[in-house]
Order: sequence, then C-alpha cells, then structure tokens
Amino acid sequence: MLFFWNQGEKTQSPVTAMCFNLQGDLLLVGYGDGHMTIWDVQKATAAKVIYGEHTGAVVHVCFIRQSKVITGDSKGLVLLHTFSIIPVINRLTVKGTQRLFDGNTGIVLSACPLLADESFGSGNSSTQGNLPTSSSGGLGSMMGGVVGVDSGWKFFNEGSSPLEDGVTVMFIMHQHALVVRLRTNIDHVDHIENFSRPEGAREGSIAYAAWKYTSSSTDSSPIDEERVSWLALAWDRQVQVAKLVKSKMIRHKDWKLDSAAVGIAWLNDQMLAVLNLKGQLCLFSKDGSELRRTIFILDGFVFDDSILYHTHFSNRFGNPERHFNNSVAVRGATVYILGPSFLTVSRLLPWKERIEALKMAGDWMGALDMAMKLYDGHTQGVVDLPRTVDSIRGAIMPYLVELLLSYIGYVFEYISIALSNHTGKGGAIDGLIDADRSLLTQREEQYARVGGVAVEFCVHIGRNDILFDTVFSKFVAAQSGGIFLEVLEPYILKDMLGSLPPEIMQALVEHYSGKGWLQRVEQCILHMDISSLDFNQVVRLCREHGLYGALIYLFNQGLNDFRTPLEELLSVIQNATRKDATSTCYRMLVYLKYCFQGLAFPPGHGTIPRAQLHAVRKELLQFMLEDSKMLTSEVFKGFSSSSGKCPNICYLLWMDTEATLEVVKCAFAQENFEPTSSTLDASVSKDEEDTDIESPDSQNILLQSVVDAIIHIVGLENEAIHSVVVGTAESEESELWPSVSDFGHIVEFVSFFVSYKRANASQRVLKHILKYLTSSTTSYDDKKMPPQKEVLQLFNVVPQTDWNSDYVLNLCLDAHFHQACGMIYTARNQNLAALDSYMKDTMEPYHAFIFINKKLLQLASDEALSFRSTVISRFAELVNLSRECAFVLVIDHFHDEIQQILAELHSDHCSLFLFLKTAIEVHLSGKLDFSELTARNYEIVESLYSGDLEDYLQRLSNLPKLFDRNPISMTDKLVELYLELLCQYEPRSVLKFLETFDSYRLERCLLLCLDYGVTDAAAFLQERVGDVASALELVLAGLDEKVNQFIASVENAFSRTSSKSISEIEQPDIVLNMSEARPVLDVLRSSIGLCQRNSQRLDPEESQLLWFQLVDNFSDPLKKLYGSKVVNGKGCWSVGGETTNGHPTGKGFSQKMVNSAYQ
Repeated sequence: MLFFWNQGEKTQSPVTAMCFNLQGDLLLVGYGDGHMTIWDVQKATAAKVIYGEHTGAVVHVCFIRQSKVITGDSKGLVLLHTFSIIPVINRLTVKGTQRLFDGNTGIVLSACPLLADESFGSGNSSTQGNLPTSSSGGLGSMMGGVVGVDSGWKFFNEGSSPLEDGVTVMFIMHQHALVVRLRTNIDHVDHIENFSRPEGAREGSIAYAAWKYTSSSTDSSPIDEERVSWLALAWDRQVQVAKLVKSKMIRHKDWKLDSAAVGIAWLNDQMLAVLNLKGQLCLFSKDGSELRRTIFILDGFVFDDSILYHTHFSNRFGNPERHFNNSVAVRGATVYILGPSFLTVSRLLPWKERIEALKMAGDWMGALDMAMKLYDGHTQGVVDLPRTVDSIRGAIMPYLVELLLSYIGYVFEYISIALSNHTGKGGAIDGLIDADRSLLTQREEQYARVGGVAVEFCVHIGRNDILFDTVFSKFVAAQSGGIFLEVLEPYILKDMLGSLPPEIMQALVEHYSGKGWLQRVEQCILHMDISSLDFNQVVRLCREHGLYGALIYLFNQGLNDFRTPLEELLSVIQNATRKDATSTCYRMLVYLKYCFQGLAFPPGHGTIPRAQLHAVRKELLQFMLEDSKMLTSEVFKGFSSSSGKCPNICYLLWMDTEATLEVVKCAFAQENFEPTSSTLDASVSKDEEDTDIESPDSQNILLQSVVDAIIHIVGLENEAIHSVVVGTAESEESELWPSVSDFGHIVEFVSFFVSYKRANASQRVLKHILKYLTSSTTSYDDKKMPPQKEVLQLFNVVPQTDWNSDYVLNLCLDAHFHQACGMIYTARNQNLAALDSYMKDTMEPYHAFIFINKKLLQLASDEALSFRSTVISRFAELVNLSRECAFVLVIDHFHDEIQQILAELHSDHCSLFLFLKTAIEVHLSGKLDFSELTARNYEIVESLYSGDLEDYLQRLSNLPKLFDRNPISMTDKLVELYLELLCQYEPRSVLKFLETFDSYRLERCLLLCLDYGVTDAAAFLQERVGDVASALELVLAGLDEKVNQFIASVENAFSRTSSKSISEIEQPDIVLNMSEARPVLDVLRSSIGLCQRNSQRLDPEESQLLWFQLVDNFSDPLKKLYGSKVVNGKGCWSVGGETTNGHPTGKGFSQKMVNSAYQ
C-alpha cells in the first residue's frame, strides 16, 4: 500500500477530489484550500504542486488526456491545464492554463469526460508502442518520446492519438448538463447536447453521469465517427440513457427509480450500477430492466458511514447539498464505494459461482433455470461470458451436463435415504408396498418430477445423448425406467422429441403394452421423425401390437407407399368377425377418404403432392376392385357364391355400405377432375404432368369400372338382386346383405353418377333405379337431392329409348311425382295432361306457369286455341297456385280475354280477391315480388329446366314494359268489387287501402264498410265527406266493451301475483303491454287524432263538442269502475275494499293499478 503525503506542505488541507490518468501512473489530487498535487504513483512522490489557480476547494478533477486536466472548485471556476516535460531535467511543468467556466453563468458541479477505458485498452497500448521500461522507476525512468530517455509519460500531444480531434465532456450544473466537444485548439468548442433537469426531479438535486466507450465496428478502428458511446445520467430519481453517434446525441431510454441516486457507473456496455439514498446497489440494463439489488451498507453502520460526500455546494435556499462525486468506481465486475473510513467492495459473481451458490442454498430449480437462460443467451447481469450465443453454449456446455447429473444424483440419493429410513431395508420395494402404499406413490412422483426436469433440460440444451444414455441408465438402476418412459410422452406429443434410439423405442412399446396404453404409443409414433427411427423395428412393433394408424404413417411418409397399409388393414378385417373388425374398417375408410381428398394421414400432417395425387387415387381404387385373395373367409365365400367373385371392396360394403360409398364418392368429386392449373411446382416437367395428372375422361373410365363392379356385386343387371349370406345357414351369426337401406345407398350411388353423365347404365339397371326412387321407402334429407329431382335428372340425361315410358309413368303417378308425370306427358305431346300434372304440384307451382308460357309460345292454330281455352277455364286454380304468376300470365298472353277471365273468377270469390289484390298492387307500385320463384331450390331447378327457366325469368324481367303495353284499367266497379272482397277476407287492410288509393266513390265505399262493420275505414270515409261527429261515434263504438275486457284482464293477471313483488314503476309497463290494452289505445289515438285534425276547420262550438264527446266516452267507464267511492290524489282507494263489479282490491291486485293503467 502506498501513502501520498508531502512533508513540505505548510498546512494539512483535506483531499476533496482526485483522479488517476488512464495509465494509472499519475494521480491528480485536489485539496480543500484550492491547491493541487500531481503524484508520481510509482515513486510515491509529488511530481508537481500547483498553487494559486483556485481560491475555493477543488471539488472535481479529471484527466481528459495524458497531458490535459480539467479542474473545478466550489465557486464554479473550471480550468483546463496543459502539462509538459522539460527535457534533460525530466521535470513536469504546467505549460498553460485556460478558463472554461468562471462561475458567473452557473456553477459547474462536476465534469465527466468520455475517455477510452479498458474496452479500448488495446488502443492505448498501441499508441504507446513497445518501448522498453526501466525497473528502477521514478520520474526519469518514465520519460518517453525524448531522445536519450529510456521510458516515461507519453503525452497524447506528443504522439498519435485516436482522439486527436477533441474530447467529449459533460459539465453538470444545477439546472442542466452540457455535452460539448473540446477541440485540440481549445478556443473552438462544439456544443453537442443540453440535458435539462427532468420534470419531477427535486429542486437543488445534483446529477451524476457516467460514460461508456464502445465501438460499433472494430475495436482497433481509429475513426471516431465509427464508434458508439453510451451516456447514463442520474438526476434525483430520474435516469436517462443516451448514445453518442457521430457527434449526435440520441436519447435511448428513460426510467424512474424508487429512491434518489447518489452515484452511477457502467459495468459494461449493457449494465449500469446505481447507488441510491436507501443504501442499495442496483444493477440495471441500459433498457431500464432491473437485474439485481443489494445493500452496500455493512451491518452496524449507517448510510453516512458507508459513502463519502462533501457539502461545498448549496441549493437555492442556501442549504448545503451532499455531493457524492468521486465516491463510486468500477473495475471489471467489481464496484468500489469509498467511505469516510473504509472502502466497500461489491463483486458481481461469475456465472458459475452464482449457479453454485444456488446449489449450495438448495435451490436446484433456480440453478437449472439460470443455466438454461444462459444457454439461451439471456446473459443480462453476467460479465464473464462471450458475446455470441454459440460461444456461450460452447463455454458452458460441460458444466450444464455436470449440473444435471449432480441434480439427478442428489435427488436419487435423497429418495433412497428416505425410503431406507421408512422400510429399514435399504429401499426394499415389496416391504414398502405392504407398509405404506402412499409412500410408494410419493416415490414415483419424485422420480417423475426428476425425469421431467431431466427431459426438459436435455431437450433444451440439445443433449439427447445424455438423456437416453446416462440419465436413462440411472432410472433403470433405480428400478424406475417405466416412469422415465412415461415422462417422455408429453415431449414427444409436443414435437420436442422427434426420435428415440431403438432400445428406448423397444422399451417404450413394451412398457405401454403392458399397461394397455397402445393407443398412446401410436400417437407418439405419429409425432416422430421417421428418418431418425429404425424403420424395420418400428414397423414390426406396430404389426405386433396393432398400431395401424402409426403403420399407415410410416409407410406413407417413410416409403411413399399408400397401398401396403390397405393390404395390412384388409387382412385384419378378413381374419376377424364383423364385431371385432369394425374399428379397423372405419380406420381404413378414414384413410381412404383422406387419400382421395389429397390429405396426408393422419390429420395434421400436410397434403399429398398434387403431381402424385391422381396416381395415389388410381392405385387405391384399383386395389379395391382386385379380387380378394383370402379364399377361406366367410365374406369371400358369401359374395363368391352370390355374384361369382369377391373384390376387396366387398369387405367394406359388408361392414358399412353407406360409409364406403360416400368415401368412394370422394375419389370422384367434380373438382378432382378439373384440369390442373399452371401453378404446379416448376420442378415438375411437362412430361411428368401428362403422366401423373389424368384427364377427366380417363378418370371416368375408372369410375365406370367401380360402378360396374358394384352393379355386378348387387346384381342390378338381373331381375332380382343378389342376396349375399355371410356365414353358414345353420349358424346363428349368419347375416344377409344387402339390407333394404344398403340397397338404397347402392342405387343412389349409381343413380348419382349416371344422372351427371359420369357413368352409363343399362335399361335393366335404370329400371331398378327408377323403381327404387319412386318407392315409398325412399328417404332424403337436406344433403340429398329429392327423389323426384333425381328422376327428372335421369330423364334429362338418359335417352327416351332406354326406358319404358308407360312403366315409368305408372311409377311416377303412384309416387305423386307430378313434375315427372308432366315431363312424360309433354314428351308424348299430351299437353292438357301435362298441364294437369304440373298444376297438382302445389309445392313448386311455378313449373305450371313455365309450362304454360312455353306452350303458348310453341302451339299454333287449333292446338293453341284448345290449350288457351283450357287455361282460361282453370284460371281460378292457377290464381290459387300463384297469384303473381297468374297475373303476369294475363298481362302477357290473355290481355284481350280479361273480361272472360274475370267472369270465370266470379265463381270463386277467393281467387277473384287474390287476382284483384295483385292488380291493385301493380297499379300502386308497378312491380311484383318473385323472390320465392328464384329462392326455392333454385340450383336444382336451374339444372333441370335451365333453358325454360331462363326464358321465363327473362319475360318476368320485362314486366314494366308489359304493364305499360297491356295495362288493366281499374274501373270504379272493379275497385268497389275489390273493396267488398277486402272487407270479407282482410278487414284490417281496408283502411290502409282507402288511405293509399284515392280513386273510388265515397258513398258506395262507405256503405260497404258500414255493411261489413269495418268501423275504422267507415270513420275515415265519414271524415272525408265532412261528417266528423259521425266519424267520431264510429271510432268510439264498442269502447265500453273493450275497456271492460282490458280491466278484467288486468285483474286476472295481478290476482295471481303479489302486489309487493312488482314495483309501482314497473306496473304501468306491464299493463300497457297486455294484448287487451292495444284496442283501447288504438281507439284513444284514433279519436284524439280525429279531433286534432278537424279542430282548426270547424267552428269553436263544434270543435268543443267533439272534444267533450271524446272525454265523456272515456270518462264513463272510469266512473263505473270507481262508482261512488272517493279516490285520493294518488289514485288509490281511501275507503272501501271492493270495486263495483265485485272484485276485491285488498289482495294481490291494487285499484291503483287499474287507475294508472286507465290513465
């Protein structure tokens, strides 16, 4: 230890500031009386004592270069001193002193220069050169750069320097901090940034700053513009971090502390050390995340004993402020805190020591967690690791493996000791089971927990070799290998373990098989990387244990083989009973469906390549059509004896006919036959496209083969279908195929492809299809086309010569397929019979009008006259089918016969009303609503009647032109006829009609309304003729009865409910929402509206009479309700407990309710 003390000094002034140069061979010290001393560190002697520059205590000093020093005193005077060496005599002298601040514009509290620290250490060494040094030391021995001198101080101004263009310095004052660059010529100063005291910082608080010199490129680059330097500024509780890039200060992050800062320093370019007034040392990342926190005050000491400060500065109130400048320093990962009587050293432990400390504390999970975070490169708070993740992993990997094995050994030893203490036999399992089964469970849980940690850790660091070799061996030795294997499962299912060594796979399958968990083994195999497995071993295991889903996955993904899994599954079905083979059959069907749809099996494993898809479909379909080789199976015998052969598809049809046919349909879905787009992979050549992707024609050939095979199996070419008996006739388990439903599914399958011209069928087959579709056993749902539509579809695609029209007509008549009958009659040119058939179809009536429209355009001469006459005679029926279409028919084709049609309709008042209603709607709006025509089964109709429907819809689109060309004159007679019918059929619509239609005779219409009792419409007409009083009487007619019904309804409703259960606010809303309240309210609104409309045009006396008549009519029922009882101002009974009609008012129903409801 060296002591620096000048015995020649007259006074013993206290040290108030000090600073080493970067080389550490000179120490500049400032004293309380204003003088300064430069100490030669190696000789422990004063190289230079400076008096007279400062008159106050020197509170901050700093080297900014080897030959330049900034000093500042408590009065705000800041000086720049330049030193030099006098040659020959080797004496340090002050070359010059310049004033930077005089204290008049603000007191500089401290200066913080940006210097090339240890991160730039190589640069310092290079500038000094490799000069020899003398071991004798002393000032003379340290001279350098001067001829005849061995070694010495190499000043920056005497050699090359990476900071030749100036030094960046921050000067901190009370209200702001200035960042400037001092050039070589001190007369030139560049202003870089001004940091104002942040909002929220205490007035008079002192800021503390720290620079960190880094490089954005190479460390040896001498170009300052390529370097990045970081600045940290702590002002009270505010911390600001900024970076200096190319002489520009860029703000990076601001955050707030929970206690005022008293010092700040960089540990490296990522971490900050901050001391606060609570005596805490906190580590932060430069982004503001807190990494560590500890107390730097030793036990038995207080804050003032632990850190040094001075009070030479005062705040604006004249009170001294403690200034902790020069009290904190950092070297490497160590923080030094200078106190009044001792030095506190706080060291950031290396990563390995920190993990070991957690181990020693028993926190194994914390140690392992920290190790994994270091492996991932999360090294915040760590200063002794490389920068790149790969380098970190290489450095810590051996220790990670050692840490894991230590943990496993520690826990295994603990479990063994605990078990031995319990049984007294060193862990005898049999004794443990008898003694305490719960302890065995705890033991297994402990091993499972250790296994989970080991798997998680090894997978995370990529050391599966350690997991399956060393770790697994330890579990086997502890008789817990099965527990370890069970722990692997969730990691396999999460795709974190993609492969297992053969011996581990064998052990896994055997262990799970012993516990009956084969389904879980299969799920594990589906999540493994096939290329990393022992393929033959895994296939053998899957066959032995019936893991057919995994077997499919292995052959599909591993060998690109789609046929072999089918053979495997089919062999299982062939050798098992129907009950035992059910699950395998459905697995096989799911597999086929996925392949036909271009999806990889099992779900979630992508798709089959487009270029390969058609070849896969063809291969699988051909396999299904191949003859079975299992000659001894009961299914083979049954189908062979019935149809002469047994293709492989027979087994699936026997198991589930409907599901099998639906799966086969997927192979021939329409989109599968569209030409392949040009977006195929560029790697597939044109020849490959032509080879792998089949045309629709070639696919239809394959489809025809499938249809023919099914037709042959069932025997649709024969008069009687085949009945297949599976099992001997004597056996109770023998089954007959196909059942009625199975036969229906087969017929619908064949019919579907025949109706879409994808397959052909003989007349005998068509006969079976039509007989089935027209039978009463046929059923359909929303997913299927209705049977009649299928029949019509067949009529459209199959030539008439292929089916017997008489036979088919009788079938359709019995099935009430009116559209089909109409089509057959039309083909025979029996138009009237066809018309009759179409008109019987009330579900889709527009077909009758499409047929009529078509025939009226086609027929001529006598045929046309006869057909028109028939249509007119049946017009009432047509109106009932669709009044809109019937009206259009009149406008379009029968405008000249309108009177004849009206005469025909007079015999059916309902039809006449509908027709006139349509005419009125057209007269008022000029359009009709045909949404039902285009909405109901439009796709089916369009496919069956595309040409006729388009023609009809085209004519409907020209309705406005038709109405203009052939208008129907609405005479008074027709209007009055419609009004009379409206009063009969829709009395509630009369008023609306009279309000919207203004061309009618008032007197005649009034009489009609009065005759049919349509009072609201009659009142409206009375008002129009000027008889307002009569109109009001009509409106008020029957009011007493409506009010009595309303009151009775209220009483009945509330007599069943406690009056306390409903608040007074809710009661009026409940009452007014009753259905009986609406008639009363309608009368009230109508009468008030009538009086308001006529009050202005009548003389005052007549107007008053109207209003009094209104009030009297509504007051009379209220008087009858209350009788002679007295009602208080709130509408409640003051005396009495019963209304005039005898209903009690004291229970359940309050008279107040009647009053409020009436009001």
